[in-house]
Amino acid sequence: MIELEKIYRQSDESFISLLNAIRNNTIDERGVAAFNERFDPEFSGDRDLWIHLTTRNDAADQINEERLSALKGKQRTYRGSKSGDFEEKEMPTDLDLRLKRGAQVMLLNNDSLGRWVNGTMAEVVDLHPESVEVKFDDGSREEIEPYKWQLFKYEFDAKAKKVEAFASGSFTQLPLRLAWAVTIHKAQGKTFDRAIIDFGRGTFATGQAYVALSRCRTMEGMVLRSPLKKKSVLVDWRIVKFMTGEQYAKSEELLPLADKIKIIEQAIAERTEISIIYLKKDDTKSRRVIRPIEIGEMEYSGYPFFGLKAICDLRGDERVFRVDRILEMKRVMK
Repeated sequence: MIELEKIYRQSDESFISLLNAIRNNTIDERGVAAFNERFDPEFSGDRDLWIHLTTRNDAADQINEERLSALKGKQRTYRGSKSGDFEEKEMPTDLDLRLKRGAQVMLLNNDSLGRWVNGTMAEVVDLHPESVEVKFDDGSREEIEPYKWQLFKYEFDAKAKKVEAFASGSFTQLPLRLAWAVTIHKAQGKTFDRAIIDFGRGTFATGQAYVALSRCRTMEGMVLRSPLKKKSVLVDWRIVKFMTGEQYAKSEELLPLADKIKIIEQAIAERTEISIIYLKKDDTKSRRVIRPIEIGEMEYSGYPFFGLKAICDLRGDERVFRVDRILEMKRVMK
């Protein structure tokens, strides 16, 4: 198992903390209120390439159709082509892509020259028979030509003991889609500087609220068309249980319980501190420095556990930790 821990999209620690609380469903009323400070049902985002994120396809399609119809000028339709097993539901954009000058679009590939990435927003400024010219947020313009996506199938070669990839289909089209609005599902993996999030009647899939909110680089680049409700934060607890189980197993392999006990007992005897990484039951990690006081069998609400009582530097008070939830541990040398 490889765990990705470095965050690239956001840099503000308070925003990251709120997003983690959404991801693990530990958000409290204060956290919900912080997000709802961005609630503005009248905000339209007509300028500056704001994108609407919706829970349902029909809501996104309606916004895109209304905005495209409102544009003056001639419409041009770009016909894509497909081969093999590439089904329509797997296409990143429309087989028949309708565009006008002034249309707000999203780029759907990573440019080999680094001029744009998958999810970059732009405005259509000119239409050519086989290509489209777009203008980016910084004022630069680029000509967008057709792009080919390939679909692969994978088979395990038991004799060679490796996985083989086979091209099973392809789809060629301009790497663009209308992007006044897009579903939260289709926004996965994207990053937006300005997004209007509309939860409508509420989310209906686990992780949906987290995906929507975490697409934004900053809180200032987010507007909520409908308020966030705690009941809309849905988490699949089977995943949390699996992740915590994997972490415990890895911790036991790297630092067995007997070794943890020795380090703790030595710290108690010498009245020294140890630094730990502690895994909470919601799969969040906490790094802290503690001074152990007591180790042994303990009880909480009638349930016994092997625990550690210690003074926590973070809070300056006495805390109790389950030893099996300590993933990493080392002595603090002073």
